[in-house]
Amino acid sequence: MASYAGHTLDSEAITPVPLGQIESGGDYKYRDYRNVDTTDLVTSNETEDLRRGLSQRHVSMLAIAGAIGTGLFLSLGGAIQTGGPLGALLGYMFIGAIVCAVQFALGEVTALLPVTGSFVRHAEFLTDPALGFALGWNIIYGNWLSIPSEITAICVLFQFWTNLNSAVFIVIFIALTTAVGIAFIGVFGEIEFAFAMLKIFLVIGLIIFGLVVDLGGISGVDRIGFRYWKNPGPFVEYIAEGTWGKFLGFWSVMINAVFSFAGVESIAMAAAETKNPRRAIPRACKRVFARVSIFYVLAVLIVGMLVASDDPRLGDESGTAAQSPFVIAASSAGISAIPSIVNAVVITSAFSSSNQALLAGTRVLYGLAIKRQAPRIFLRTNRWGVPYMCVLTYTASSFLAFMSFSENALTVFYWFLDLVGCGVLISWIAILSNHLRLVSAMRKQGVPRSSLPWSNGWTPYGSAIALVCCIVIILTNGFAVFTKGNWSTAGFITAYL
Repeated sequence: MASYAGHTLDSEAITPVPLGQIESGGDYKYRDYRNVDTTDLVTSNETEDLRRGLSQRHVSMLAIAGAIGTGLFLSLGGAIQTGGPLGALLGYMFIGAIVCAVQFALGEVTALLPVTGSFVRHAEFLTDPALGFALGWNIIYGNWLSIPSEITAICVLFQFWTNLNSAVFIVIFIALTTAVGIAFIGVFGEIEFAFAMLKIFLVIGLIIFGLVVDLGGISGVDRIGFRYWKNPGPFVEYIAEGTWGKFLGFWSVMINAVFSFAGVESIAMAAAETKNPRRAIPRACKRVFARVSIFYVLAVLIVGMLVASDDPRLGDESGTAAQSPFVIAASSAGISAIPSIVNAVVITSAFSSSNQALLAGTRVLYGLAIKRQAPRIFLRTNRWGVPYMCVLTYTASSFLAFMSFSENALTVFYWFLDLVGCGVLISWIAILSNHLRLVSAMRKQGVPRSSLPWSNGWTPYGSAIALVCCIVIILTNGFAVFTKGNWSTAGFITAYL
């Protein structure tokens, strides 16, 4: 039995050598964890039943594929409309800084504890078993709903081209998602790698296209420059008037930006299936943050230059490429090919999100089963080391996508989905709390943080500041319902229940 961060844990959960335990009167020194074999930190189920099929390039692209999704391609226009070009830019930069703190905190803890289920299992080790249990089932429930919601979004996106019955696309993408989920995890890694490359090329292409349009590089289109920053202005008043209204516009953008970055925390969900996770995951955390932040910040900047915040086309709620600000700019410039290209890549984004929800949900469910917090049947794996019973459970939930055929059923479905909308912030809060608990435990036991497999001097301060910010955001994410004339019982329940 080992004492770790105030809890007694068995050797199946954590290395039998207590982190930094120093015996009084002896010559025992703290254990250096930089070169510890990964297998002494994970259970026998993970080492014997799972397969390490994810390489560092897979892990890096996995996070990029999760973070660059439909929010970047379709929702930036809403951010410009609500907060203005400068308000949207500042909002995304602020959340980008929080994401940086979250990524580095996750990387430090995962390098020490590379277990299936990532921060869910970390919470059990470092904070309290009850927190790990609650987080785990929250994520499982959220992903049960995320997969059918992504499949429903795919059906809407296909309506941009065809009126074919949506049931066809639902069946096809349920089958594809299940096939990817039940195959060797290396297959999943390669597919997500390809999708991530598509997204990166599209984002880079759209940024270059936006610059060309803005600078007047297309025949017949005037140079725009920062015209829309001057008129209608850099900020937009939201709900209130004056300075307070502009601040609320910025704050609303920041809250919405959180959900655009959803997915970066899934980078370590399959740590026990990653080759050399002590090196791969920290490196991926560093690289992914830089890439994603640059893409988002540049994209928001370009969109704010291309489209005026009062452009009525930004209010399009079709769910297809028609609402993308890049498509609006392309239409104004008379370029007809852009809408179909954006729509096609957004479809791959939705499919990628469905795959990632399946990965995160199944690995958390498997991790809970290891700790006997879920039925042991979910520990069964196939010959490729995939927990197939977990996958089949999520496949069954995918058929909730057929609720989209009934208007009333779809309304109820989206109520359920809204109830887990804050799951991203809850996950980030857990990651930051885990990291601070680890830092506190090491300080209490007199262990230098340099003994960790990976560490940075500023991360304890970054985690503390980001934790406060996340708590404030989660408490204010439904602030609009408290303003005059905007009360909504459904809005209040889905924001705070």
